[in-house]
Amino acid sequence: MLGALAFVALVGSAFLGAVMLVVGIVLSVTKVWRQFGVLILCAGALGSSIGALVLLGLEALLNAASQSPLEVWLLFGAAGFGWAGLLSAGAIAAIALYCLVIRRAGSIAREAPMPNRVPHRDGQEAAHFGQQSSAPARGRERWAALALG
Repeated sequence: MLGALAFVALVGSAFLGAVMLVVGIVLSVTKVWRQFGVLILCAGALGSSIGALVLLGLEALLNAASQSPLEVWLLFGAAGFGWAGLLSAGAIAAIALYCLVIRRAGSIAREAPMPNRVPHRDGQEAAHFGQQSSAPARGRERWAALALG
């Protein structure tokens, strides 16, 4: 039973490897996402090598008399490709999300109201945010102040 579960997990991981291979190839042919696609493919190749080394280690650990068939090597390589590709894609998504949050926080900080430091005609500084102006009303402003008052 445990062997069957391990086999199903290995086949599922190999399927993930096939999906990550397609994702990496599709991203690497686009102009905008080319670097990320190449990064996913390189991480997948490294993961494939690690998967092959795991199989080699299992053979050495179990003192296998014969070499594993090619299909087993491909299964382990594809599984390693899938997990490494998935981890690199997750890291890329996390970095992109982090950059988006930082960029948005910077734009919010730039949109904050700035105090008006331009002096009025009488030489006094404009009122700060939330304060009443000390400058006397003139012209139309005076009539508006009288009408509201």
